[in-house]
Amino acid sequence: MTQVAMSSHNMNAIESYDGYLKMPLVQLHVRTSLIHLQNGKRILLSPHPSLTKEEFTRMGDVTDIVAPNLFHHLGIKKAVAALPKAKLWGINGFDQKRKDLPWHSFVTGINWPYNDELIALPLDGMPKVNECLFLHKPSKTLFVTDLCFNILDSKGFGAWLIYSLFGTNQRFATSKFFVRAVTDKAAFQASLDKLFKHDFDNLVPCHGSVITGNAKALLRDALKERGFAV
Repeated sequence: MTQVAMSSHNMNAIESYDGYLKMPLVQLHVRTSLIHLQNGKRILLSPHPSLTKEEFTRMGDVTDIVAPNLFHHLGIKKAVAALPKAKLWGINGFDQKRKDLPWHSFVTGINWPYNDELIALPLDGMPKVNECLFLHKPSKTLFVTDLCFNILDSKGFGAWLIYSLFGTNQRFATSKFFVRAVTDKAAFQASLDKLFKHDFDNLVPCHGSVITGNAKALLRDALKERGFAV
C-alpha cells in the first residue's frame, strides 16, 4: 500500500493498492484506491483480484465498495466477503452481469450520496462499459478506470504488442479499444463536457502511474487524439 500525496492538506486522504492481472501476453498493472472522506466514510474503488483477505481487513472500516465499470468486477466478491459491512455500489448492467453479488445500488450520479466531496461522473453512450469517474474535490484528483492508461514501465514483446494495439504503449493515452465501445457519441461527448467543467489537477488511473499536476490538459489532449474535443 502507498499513500498518494496530492497536497499537504490531503496527503492522507488517498491510499493506493497496486497489483497485476494476468492477461494474454501481458501482466496488466491494476490499482485499487481507498479514499478517506472528511465525514469518516471510506470509499474503495475497483478492488482488484490480487488483493488478499488480510489486505482488505487492514484497510479498516470501509463503508462503500464501488465497481466503477462493467469490466472491473473480478475482485468484488472477495472484497465483499472480507468487508461485509460495506455497501456495494455498481453501475447499470451489473444487475444482469453479476446477479450473484449483493448490490446496494447502481451509481447514476444523482443517487451517489457523497457528491459534496467525491463527485460521481458517469460516462454515457457506452453501455458495454458504463464507466463512472470520481472526482475528489479537496485534492482535485480524478479517478479513472479504463478511460485512459499511463503504463510507462512495460517490458517485453507481449506488452509492446498489446499496448501498441491499444495506442497506449509507454505513454499516457486513451485506448483505441475503449473509444470503440462508444455507441452514442453525442451522449459520450456531453459527459465529457460535464467532466471538464470541474476543476481537477491530478489523475489516478487503474492502469499505470499516477499523474500529479496538469492532468486536465493531458486528458484533454488524449481525448482529442481519439476524436473528442473538450
